[in-house]
Amino acid sequence: MARLIDFADYLNGKKEKTHILENLTYVATREGVALNEVNVREFIQPLRMTTIAHQISDRQYDLIKELLERAPELRESISYEDLQKNANMYTASVFIAESIERLLVKDADNEIYLKYISERPGVQKKANMQHGLFDANGVADIERYRTDLGNHGGNVWRHIISLRREDAVLYEYETQDAWRDLVNKHIADHARNMGIDSDQLRWVAAFHDEGNHPHIHLMMWSVNNEGFQDKEALNKFRRALTHDIFADEIWLREQYKAEIRDDFEHVFEHSFQKLMDQAVRSSKDSLEALSKQVVQLANELPNRKTQVYGYLTPQLKGQVFEIIKNVIECPQIQPMLEKYLESHRILGSIYMKEGSEAMRQYLERSLQKILDPQKGDRKKLQNYILKIANEMKQEERQRKMLHSYQMMSIEEKIRNDAWQLIDPQLGIALIKTGIALGKDPMEVIEDTSPYFETREAAMEAYLDVKNGPEMLQKELRLIEKHFKESIPYDSQTSEAQAIHGALKIFQHVLMAMEDGKIQADKEAHRLFMAHRLDERYMKIQKVKS
Repeated sequence: MARLIDFADYLNGKKEKTHILENLTYVATREGVALNEVNVREFIQPLRMTTIAHQISDRQYDLIKELLERAPELRESISYEDLQKNANMYTASVFIAESIERLLVKDADNEIYLKYISERPGVQKKANMQHGLFDANGVADIERYRTDLGNHGGNVWRHIISLRREDAVLYEYETQDAWRDLVNKHIADHARNMGIDSDQLRWVAAFHDEGNHPHIHLMMWSVNNEGFQDKEALNKFRRALTHDIFADEIWLREQYKAEIRDDFEHVFEHSFQKLMDQAVRSSKDSLEALSKQVVQLANELPNRKTQVYGYLTPQLKGQVFEIIKNVIECPQIQPMLEKYLESHRILGSIYMKEGSEAMRQYLERSLQKILDPQKGDRKKLQNYILKIANEMKQEERQRKMLHSYQMMSIEEKIRNDAWQLIDPQLGIALIKTGIALGKDPMEVIEDTSPYFETREAAMEAYLDVKNGPEMLQKELRLIEKHFKESIPYDSQTSEAQAIHGALKIFQHVLMAMEDGKIQADKEAHRLFMAHRLDERYMKIQKVKS
């Protein structure tokens, strides 16, 4: 349940003004009795707590159903949540009373509404005053505002802003002065968001200190009929009020969310390295697919020393999106992800109702910000993936340079009669070398035939290995021994092994960074101690002089 509830509507001064009692007929099957103002006033008097022991009556049940059909937004009220948690005659009566009051407010014209909120039972009145109306300066001149509203032909925006009793007590919103200070602090910003100049703004309010929901009725309008209250302006107003009232609690929840976020990011990075390490030793499709995605990203990244997510093309951002999505779906990350989203829910519960559509959309947006952050969102996971992929790209470029030089040397020696001998195992290794270089099949067979008994044997060997040309370390050693070339054993490794090698390099980089940090800390400490000694020496010299 949202901690602050704001029911908002407006009436136009030019439209026909009708009272709720003329429109609210809730009993076509109940003898046609219509509520009138006297009925309502009696109905919202303080209710007897003794009714808490009784079940909801059939009449109450039917009336609640009809009220919800008429105004579905009543489901967002504090009294409706209390009714859901503990349904009895008392909670049902409270909900019905508050609902009828809100419908009365909704349909009453502005002059009737002004009189109602200032004089109805439960309003907090100042000494020697017959009403509870107040404005920015204190007790309001009700007759003046009645005249103003009677002549006003534009929109009048009206709010019912309520708190739970426990929150009103905890944060000291049980007096008219506290609510007036709150409205004074935020009404100008709200008017600005609505397009109203501050000198054209008028507002009055009344505080009703009753039941489980102390609340204020607020009316505001522009004397020159300007302004428009859209959904965005209304949400900003509600958020500002909520953030002001619950500032300390929101700060604590924000800190908790930040701590959980840092833990989640750490787990993500650790799990990603572990998954890549497992990909080297496993043939699972999921790991193989993930490693291929990272390799593809590394290959397609632009040639830059550093990579920044915000400057990537939409296509590359989509690849990063898929990688992160696959990683967070792993079982070892899911619990931490759920804990992170729970920290968002805990914070969001101050602003919106648990289980509501608004809460669902809020949590979806929170998850989407992890996968596909927009301008202004945190991008630590994205930039981490880019850093790993870029390290891999740089390592691959160096590997290819070395690989190309060595292969050129071996290619020349393959054709040299001085190096040729019949050795089928060596011939197979050279066939794999030719395939790795992307040479034409017939050229590969021609170059390697001297290492087999016949050309047909070389062709059969090519057909045997063409679908599985991965180079084994023993074959690399065989080529190295025969041609006396120093071949790095990872030059023909699989993609997953290349990733593993890049991660090892990255780990060394991190270790070097950590060593650098330690040295910097030592130097800072040395300078600090030297400064302390200088201060002490200067004090001694001053005493001696």
